[in-house]
Amino acid sequence: MFCGNCGKEVSEGVKFCPFCGGSIAAASSGGTAASVPHEGNPPPIQPTVPPQTGQSFAPAGPGAFTTAPPAKKSKLPLILGICGGVALITVVLVVALVFLKKPGGSEDAASESRAAASATAAEDTLTLKVNQVDTHDFPEVRIYITVEDANGNKPSGLKKSDILLKEFFDDGTENTLTVEELLESAANEEIYMNLVMDQSGSMADNGLMTQAKSSAKTFLGELDTGKKQNIAITSFDDVIYSRADFTNDISSLNAVVDSLEPDGQTALYDAIYQGILKTNQQSGAKCVIVFTDGMENSSFVSYDEVVQLAQDTGIPVYTIGIGTSYDSQELSGLAEDCGGKFFEVSGTSIESMLAQIYGDVLELQQKQIIIRTTCSADGDLSLTRRFSISCSSNSKFFFDAVDRDYVPRPAIDETLVEDQTIHRYEFVVKDITWEEAFAECQAKGGYLAHINSVAENEYIIQQIKASGHDNVLFWLGGRRDAGSDKYYWVDGNNKTYGKEINSSTYWVADLWMENEPSFRDERLNLDEYYLDIFYYNARGAWVWNDCPNNILDAGADYYSGKIGYICEYD
Repeated sequence: MFCGNCGKEVSEGVKFCPFCGGSIAAASSGGTAASVPHEGNPPPIQPTVPPQTGQSFAPAGPGAFTTAPPAKKSKLPLILGICGGVALITVVLVVALVFLKKPGGSEDAASESRAAASATAAEDTLTLKVNQVDTHDFPEVRIYITVEDANGNKPSGLKKSDILLKEFFDDGTENTLTVEELLESAANEEIYMNLVMDQSGSMADNGLMTQAKSSAKTFLGELDTGKKQNIAITSFDDVIYSRADFTNDISSLNAVVDSLEPDGQTALYDAIYQGILKTNQQSGAKCVIVFTDGMENSSFVSYDEVVQLAQDTGIPVYTIGIGTSYDSQELSGLAEDCGGKFFEVSGTSIESMLAQIYGDVLELQQKQIIIRTTCSADGDLSLTRRFSISCSSNSKFFFDAVDRDYVPRPAIDETLVEDQTIHRYEFVVKDITWEEAFAECQAKGGYLAHINSVAENEYIIQQIKASGHDNVLFWLGGRRDAGSDKYYWVDGNNKTYGKEINSSTYWVADLWMENEPSFRDERLNLDEYYLDIFYYNARGAWVWNDCPNNILDAGADYYSGKIGYICEYD
């Protein structure tokens, strides 16, 4: 059976040609197919060339084409490709997960990479702290800072160019400062540490005084005298005692520590205040280290006045609480407000802990970096200014910045605490005027004595008796100005200052000789301007008095060989 259109043989019974789609007419056996025209198609024409890719088998003719449009592509290959890709990715992921879970595999490597990145970030994060601003040689200023990364390590290789330093004034103006010198360590610089030691009566309990002495001596033994580490010792009960000036003579400092005996109340604030005043006279890295077993109960100055002095002078105060009776909140707050740190000691480990604390403080001092710069000397130097210090690096991306207030020349009221400190005194017997005694004391590095408390007065009298000079009139460092009836102590320039000594409310009111000060000696026909102290037989006590400058020239021969002065040394 054959197709009537294309003439190809087809199977019996089919109605349409599978080759051209034309209708199939039934044909007799051995006969030819009936001619049945293909609907809508021209007479069949066989192609003369084999069909090429992109060509159809459709016949050519009017309205037909020999090059057919691209055949519509099957979606099956695309679907198979996508499925194959998904399968491949799945296999890769499964293999990767299995591999990552193996010890030492890529998971460990990834963790190490993340840890390394975290460590790098830690190294690139700096914390900058200003510990002290030393204005002793203003306008040259030395700023003591510590710089640490997140791991507590000091970065090496800091350069002057890594520090940006600005100074801001109270009127809002600013000044960019030059970092003239950057010292990466203060270890070889002068360091001044004032040990303020509690010797109040409660220190006798539970062997605290013995343990405190031992720990202080252990600390002194850690000092490297070749590195200019200087120690002063101030002790206190209800009176402040300047036991040793700044020195690195360890044997003499140990002897001072051994001499301390517990007694009296606790003038904690006065002791810290005096310790700061004394330490502020030095140039270099400075701090005050104070420990106590009790709470403040007998000071003239307040908590706020101590903090203000510490902030104005830039001297940090480290506080150490020992025993069980102190106020930890107060000592902690005091240290923080004064730019220092609080340490707490308790139990039987006090000796070793104090030694460790002192060592920590020493280490903190030595870890400091020093910035030296020159500030503006214009304006009111008693007003607060502000430093802005930024620290960065050209080699790393770390950065930190901090602000710090400072006062170029603090207006310190040194009489606020009335300087009750018991200092060192020299008793000189010499026929000399008050003015000559004033100059002679200064030449020795001291000053005519200022007596600021009953305790100090009694101490000096005991020293006079021990020296066998009960019959000597001693000049003191006080006087009045012409035209005034008020006596005051004088400073190094012989200028009067402080509280009125002959006030009826002043502590010395009961120690004046009867009817003194009289301001004039009628017998000698001389005005009296200067203070002295002498033993008054009629009263059987040492009394205060005022005298003319030169008693001997006025004909008072009685005093020949019985005149002297008391020179005081801080």
